[in-house]
Amino acid sequence: MMCWLCQLRGAADEVDHIFDVLDYEIIGSSSSQPDDPSAAERGGAASIGSAELCGRLKKLLAKLNDIRQSSRGLMQASMLAVAGAGPDGCSRPVTGPLLPQGLIPLGYDGQYEDLLAWLLQPPQGKGGGVTVLAIIGHGGMGKTTLAQRVWGDEHVQGTFDLVIWAWVYNKTSEADLLGEIWRSAAAAERRRHEQMSFGGMQLELQKLVASRRYLLVLDDVCNDEAATERQRRDMWSAVLAPFRQPEDIGSRVLVTTRAVICADTLGADSSRRLTLDGIGHEAFVRLLSGTAAFGAGGSVEEATRARRELQQFLRSSSLFPEPEASSASASWLASNWRCSPLSAKEMGLELRDSRGKTKWAEIMATDSHSHRNSVVSVHESSFRHLPPHLQHCCAFISLFPNKFRFLPEMLVKMWIADGFISGDDGSSCTSMEETARGYLNDLLARSLLQPVQDGDKTYYVVHEQIHSMIRSVSASYFRMIQPNYCSAAKIPHTVRHLSVTTGCVARLKKLSLLKRLRTFILLRDPDPSAVVTAIDEDLLKELEGVRVLDFTGTDIKDVPSEIGNLIHLRCLALPQTVQAFPEEFSKLFHLQTLIRSKSKYDQTDEVHYHTGLDVAFTLNATNRRSLRQLKRMNSLRGSLIITGLSLVASEEDAQKAQLNSKKSVRVLTLEWEAKQSATARFLEFVWEATARRPTSATDLDVLEGLQPHTGLQMLHIKGYRGISSPSWLLNNCLSQLTHLHIINCRNWNDLPRFGDLPLLNHLEITDLESVTEIDGCGPFKSLETLVLSDMTSLEEWWTAARATDSGGLFTALKKIEIFNCPILKLPPPFPPTLELLRICNCPELRDKVRKRYRGVPQPILDVDFLMW
Repeated sequence: MMCWLCQLRGAADEVDHIFDVLDYEIIGSSSSQPDDPSAAERGGAASIGSAELCGRLKKLLAKLNDIRQSSRGLMQASMLAVAGAGPDGCSRPVTGPLLPQGLIPLGYDGQYEDLLAWLLQPPQGKGGGVTVLAIIGHGGMGKTTLAQRVWGDEHVQGTFDLVIWAWVYNKTSEADLLGEIWRSAAAAERRRHEQMSFGGMQLELQKLVASRRYLLVLDDVCNDEAATERQRRDMWSAVLAPFRQPEDIGSRVLVTTRAVICADTLGADSSRRLTLDGIGHEAFVRLLSGTAAFGAGGSVEEATRARRELQQFLRSSSLFPEPEASSASASWLASNWRCSPLSAKEMGLELRDSRGKTKWAEIMATDSHSHRNSVVSVHESSFRHLPPHLQHCCAFISLFPNKFRFLPEMLVKMWIADGFISGDDGSSCTSMEETARGYLNDLLARSLLQPVQDGDKTYYVVHEQIHSMIRSVSASYFRMIQPNYCSAAKIPHTVRHLSVTTGCVARLKKLSLLKRLRTFILLRDPDPSAVVTAIDEDLLKELEGVRVLDFTGTDIKDVPSEIGNLIHLRCLALPQTVQAFPEEFSKLFHLQTLIRSKSKYDQTDEVHYHTGLDVAFTLNATNRRSLRQLKRMNSLRGSLIITGLSLVASEEDAQKAQLNSKKSVRVLTLEWEAKQSATARFLEFVWEATARRPTSATDLDVLEGLQPHTGLQMLHIKGYRGISSPSWLLNNCLSQLTHLHIINCRNWNDLPRFGDLPLLNHLEITDLESVTEIDGCGPFKSLETLVLSDMTSLEEWWTAARATDSGGLFTALKKIEIFNCPILKLPPPFPPTLELLRICNCPELRDKVRKRYRGVPQPILDVDFLMW
């Protein structure tokens, strides 16, 4: 069956490849003859009629026919596999309320006390419904054990009139769920279970729990991926309907689950959730040693001696230091296994079945011991339950090292580039990225990703055991090759997404495998001698079908001209050491995202992440014509930054970028001065000494030629040296613009009317020394934030303000910040919606505001003057 699936997937990839080539030829033909309306048709016909494409199409049709002939066998094999497997393809042990014999729960003492306090909280006597608490954690983290420990507590048994334990794993219908609860409740009441309708069970359960303080434990709740969110909520609402009571008499529902989304569905709010992420180092060592020593040896004497030797070994082992020890090895267990109770048990059993310190040390020192596979298999159902589109996105994570911190923007852009995101035809950046963000949220809700806050940035990380599981289940299609496993022979021919450390690159050249890859990522090798400073041209020639290419793990300074042959490339990630692109870069018609990023790779923590996810083109004296490279890159999406525009000589040169054709760009930054190296500054000085320096009129022409498309949402203009506004700002062409930043444009004195931009939400004008007055006419229907800063010549906001200061036109304004405007006498009107006013170094304005708006309610004025 796997062979059939691989054939089908390979055929689908080839179909995608052929259509990509056809699309590329059409774009190239139409853009090279823009004035010929039939150019696109001729380009398409020529491509379809080419011998190479015709031959590939014939082979593909024959392959698809063979697959179709085999489909009957595939279906039969699939049905047999489903019939012979469990509900999710693997078994999961049934649980009950009693702790297994010999099991001594260790760890989670704090969580246990919190859980008891919540369960035993006195009745409030008001409000109805079902009060739910959720215990959330990955497989093997001890959720069920904690619930069993609470169940057996004498205070719990003495407090509740009725206790019900129901194991509900993989039950996805109202009848199955309520039937399991009914059987448990009937047994507790010593009543004979009878086959009953769903409605009958509801009524009987309602009678059973009426006016009684009950505890209902729902163990191992899983998410029904085939149902919508509303269907899941309706299902659980019907199941729990019999347990509603008119007032709070102290009844509780306790849920154990792996996924946050299940806690949401059952109504356990954030204050009633316990997340289990490991039992801690000390408890882990005690559980490990207890499991390893239990029952060791044959006779009593042998068992005692083996137990003593093992405990002595564990105490003396450098891998198990005292908790207060401060070294990298002190956190070995926590960093490698997150102190999973199941890991401790499995490792302990392996130690118990072994003899001798040498064997014990070998078990403890390697990551390949058998218990790892056992632990990883526990998590497989979390992946198998996912719908296909989430499986692809989740599997993509396996290309990166353990403890990798993902930026959400990076995952979104790479998923889109690889074709994992469905929902539109690719022309709408917003819907594609919104869909991808939804996929991210889905993985978070299923606890497969976890958010980590670092300053003002949010990263995503993957639990180590989840990461190992993903690598295991997706290894035939997604593969990461680490330094110790560089042999190309170990890479299956089915792999389409590959990441390797830089030390392994030399062994992968000229492999047929590279031609089939859709993703290729170079990760920095921990060995400093393996740093890559140049990309082999032969390597790029082999990667002919790649769509995502990440070189941020290298220190390359130049991009080979062969990059232009990668016609399928959609996402290219380069290190900051790359400053210029070859002329062939303009051939990348399908390029959507260019990531210019810093990379960090710590040999201890193995953390590697991207920052600065923008498409950035920098013009300097050596590549001032690079605007032309943007001409046919109409697939660019997201953010586009163009710096060094002071080197563009005319409107015609600016128009070569064809920004108005890049419909998926939502954020545009136009910057005249770019930060340059000393060499670049010298070359620019030489060029300017022998050429006519651009005038302000030329700058206006350049800005005119950089007209963006009408759907642009955010615009930044920095360092513009002209005195006038371009026609596309004066004529209000940017109807979708929400954010406008004009910064350090010191000659610009003729600003457009901002009030007519219907969706403008944020307006910032900074360091415009020549502006004396800002035209404030217009409705300003959406403006919420206004920032005026370093406007040394600004005298007034608008002429019409002399006649009225009602502020009636500002219907949404919430925040005004005015800094260093020393001669500003008349501010914008302060509407009733204003929440914050900040004024700094504006003496005339400050006095007038204090006098005129003395009655403005706090904290608006106090915050302003005291803070600044």
